[in-house]
Amino acid sequence: MIENSEQKRRRIMGKQLLPTYINSLNEISTNIISSDTLLSIVETDFFYSQIDYEKKAEVKKTILFSERKDVEKILKEHFIDFNEKYILWIKHANDCGALKLESLNYFNFEFSYNVCKNGVITFTQIDYKYQILLDFYEEHSTKYLDIDIFYRIKKSPMIGVM
Repeated sequence: MIENSEQKRRRIMGKQLLPTYINSLNEISTNIISSDTLLSIVETDFFYSQIDYEKKAEVKKTILFSERKDVEKILKEHFIDFNEKYILWIKHANDCGALKLESLNYFNFEFSYNVCKNGVITFTQIDYKYQILLDFYEEHSTKYLDIDIFYRIKKSPMIGVM
């Protein structure tokens, strides 16, 4: 895959964000993350271009952020396979490259509230069976964590289109 000019621009701009981005990834991963472990911008764009963003979450659950250690249990209740490979996306992944996780077992479910400025962590199983969206936010001085699970998220190929 060849990098286009827009991807090159993002990669160059992303170099400024890279230290902060790597620190955030190291807070939410139990593995040591470096720039060498990230997907390229081209690979990140290609992976995410295959996702059908029109899908609605089939599972939606809200918990207190202080109960985030329960996310693992909730995911397992919905038969999420922890041993599959995932692509992890947080803020700046578009500019620095997403992270490929060998397993959800390498994710720190007791992550800090301040780990992501936009409060969103997304895991997409590498074969697009499902996507997990963790959205954490504060309302009326109470911190919450929304868990959304999307199934069969790969775009369908256009059939019968000439």
